[in-house]
Amino acid sequence: MADKRILVVGFGNTLLRDEGVGVHLVGDLQSRGGFPQTVEFRRGGTSSLDIIPYLAGIDHLIIVDAMKGGDKPGTVYRLTPAELKTTEVSGLSLHQLDVSQTLALAARLGYNTPTTILGIEPFNMTDHSLELSPVLQAKMPEYLKILEDLVKEIAA
Repeated sequence: MADKRILVVGFGNTLLRDEGVGVHLVGDLQSRGGFPQTVEFRRGGTSSLDIIPYLAGIDHLIIVDAMKGGDKPGTVYRLTPAELKTTEVSGLSLHQLDVSQTLALAARLGYNTPTTILGIEPFNMTDHSLELSPVLQAKMPEYLKILEDLVKEIAA
């Protein structure tokens, strides 16, 4: 991997099953290890605004979150911020500002960081549980591979 500084952020509320998929996925990938020090992992919780201070010096931002895009539960979406604005999704979670609003604010503050968004179609975001639904849990190895490959692709 090259010396690109990459920030990988997982958003979500881990108390609401699949709403926390981004946090779970980024935490699991970080636990695997094997990434250079230029790749930083953050569990973003539900406040997308909190990532803005971490954008200084970052060459690429990867955001992982639950996303209601209308496909079957477990579907993975890969989008740019521009594509996110043109899709009819109900937002990327239950955050104070949605991700596109946060990225627009970051750009106004001078952070024009290239960004890739991985959204995962949830099955259940209403039940209170720390565990993902069985539908998403069964796909975690696939999601980890997709995210790991994305980090490697961007770092190359």
